[in-house]
Amino acid sequence: MQAHRTASGDTTVTYQTGNQVVNYYYKRKDASNITIHHVEDGTTTELYTPAGAAGPSAEVISGSGKLGTNENLTNKSADIANYEFVSVDVSGAPSATTPSATGATTLTHGNSPQTVIYKYRRKDVGNVIVHHYEQGTTTPVSPDENLSGVGKSGLTYTTSPATVANYTVVNTTLLTTQEHIQIPEQQ
Repeated sequence: MQAHRTASGDTTVTYQTGNQVVNYYYKRKDASNITIHHVEDGTTTELYTPAGAAGPSAEVISGSGKLGTNENLTNKSADIANYEFVSVDVSGAPSATTPSATGATTLTHGNSPQTVIYKYRRKDVGNVIVHHYEQGTTTPVSPDENLSGVGKSGLTYTTSPATVANYTVVNTTLLTTQEHIQIPEQQ
């Protein structure tokens, strides 16, 4: 078989007895990257740690060899302790489909960079109620303190003994829904 390929990519073949096959092989073109942020709502604080990253950062999906292909995206709340999914902003991703209630969306790799921002908030947890009782009783010696657990999942809190005339702190206990913990006093 004699074949000649021109500068334009055309191939000229002379017909011969028997079948001839001309195969063209293609490589998909590169697209721009897709950047995905997983942030605390109202901030730019990254919450998700992508595979291979040392800490929370934007997730970048390379567009190398992907022009015209799709990427299915969803929220990462299962991988972000103490946070729940709030919403997704796809205004920086013109190819995005309308996100579902869980933030699932599909993007098509294109020639322009695209950005998707998933937003999360801290989960609500139970309140912390601090009582100030006279030793051996449940008689209050100072008003109770109620520390709200709204948006506080995973955060630490510190309480301090009240200053109560004619009294000194002798004991501290922590009651949780699971256990009763005796906290030793500092000497």
